[in-house]
Amino acid sequence: MAGPSDMLSILTELPEGLLQCNARQLITVLSGPTLIKLEGRQKDVLFVSILLHGNEITGWEALRSMLSHYRDRSLPRSLCLFIGNVAAAAEGRRYLPGQTDYNRIWKEGGAMAEHRLAQKVLAELDSMPLFAAIDIHNNSGMNPHYACINRLDPPFLHLARLFGRTVVYFIRPD
Repeated sequence: MAGPSDMLSILTELPEGLLQCNARQLITVLSGPTLIKLEGRQKDVLFVSILLHGNEITGWEALRSMLSHYRDRSLPRSLCLFIGNVAAAAEGRRYLPGQTDYNRIWKEGGAMAEHRLAQKVLAELDSMPLFAAIDIHNNSGMNPHYACINRLDPPFLHLARLFGRTVVYFIRPD
């Protein structure tokens, strides 16, 4: 049986009808986890991951709005978009039974299919001139907007502050 790592699609353009889909409908256009590489005017790539949790649709809605804005013109910067757990999104769930949480798959050495998927995504990113990488999640409860970083270097702090005044430093989970 094919696992998520076998089903990673890599595209260089947006599939027809993608921007008309809400998060639950993405499975009708994407066969599974998908990496979409879009060329922009600036060649350094912004990597954005969304839907690591299928029930956290904020990232998809933000990217959908932004990509719709640039539908008929060039992106200002090259973009590599990882649309993660579309199967869980179809059911409005964080992840499905038998799956590993996509937010916990990025450390090397994991034995699950989702770990191999993450390693394929990271291998693709290794070949790109990365500008920055962000992952968009929903916020739960009555929390303010905040950004999380795992390094205290000035570029990380600068990027985090572009998203909110509150910055959370973390080292776990990986």
